[in-house]
Amino acid sequence: MKVRYERSKELAVREHPNDQAKILDTMKPGDEALVLETVGEWTEVQYQDASGFVMSSLVVEVADPETPETPETPETPETPETPETPETP
Repeated sequence: MKVRYERSKELAVREHPNDQAKILDTMKPGDEALVLETVGEWTEVQYQDASGFVMSSLVVEVADPETPETPETPETPETPETPETPETP
């Protein structure tokens, strides 16, 4: 899954999941990052060459175009058995 930052200012990608941690990079509006995991209010992402944490509430989930969602195929009902036709002499 990916997430995108859509606000007007930059978003800090931090070394640890807290707002006092060192800033490793910044996401600009429209930038996307790969989600590694969610830790409480923080999401760990792979962004450019590093992994770091962003506030989960500041990013939105993006559909991955490489793995489009496919609708589930409905189950096919079983065909009832056909009685055998007697042989004709």
